[in-house]
Amino acid sequence: MLCPYCASENISVVNSRSTKANSQIWRRRRCCDCQDVFTTYEKIDLSYLKVIKKSGRREYYQRSKLYSGIYKAASDGRGVDRGTMGLLSEKITDKIERKILLTRKKRITTQEVFQLVGEVMRVSYPNIWVRYLSYFSGDDMTIFKTNLGLS
Repeated sequence: MLCPYCASENISVVNSRSTKANSQIWRRRRCCDCQDVFTTYEKIDLSYLKVIKKSGRREYYQRSKLYSGIYKAASDGRGVDRGTMGLLSEKITDKIERKILLTRKKRITTQEVFQLVGEVMRVSYPNIWVRYLSYFSGDDMTIFKTNLGLS
């Protein structure tokens, strides 16, 4: 890591603590050359994870895809504050990523991700879950009914 002020590599960690329900680490750093202080946030990187699509195609995990689906479902309700829904979507995405990490897999199917989303949202955010489910299932009403317990 380089100091953002003088580009020196001579940096020390002054303080460190967990943030966001232990999903990130906050670090206060000091440059030993120019003595300036700056903050960094460290987060677990899931870019190694391969997602296996329904078609069998494989692609690297992208947090933005998971977040955008959740945000779309969360912000689609009537009279919702999109800023608040953005923060809520971020929180839900963090919880799902923690569950993905706990699987300890290097490959995961879209169906497994969908099940983890359901575990997180079904009880705590049922309205958002129903809208997410409708986006995920598309025209396939059997997926929709099965996940709602209607069939």
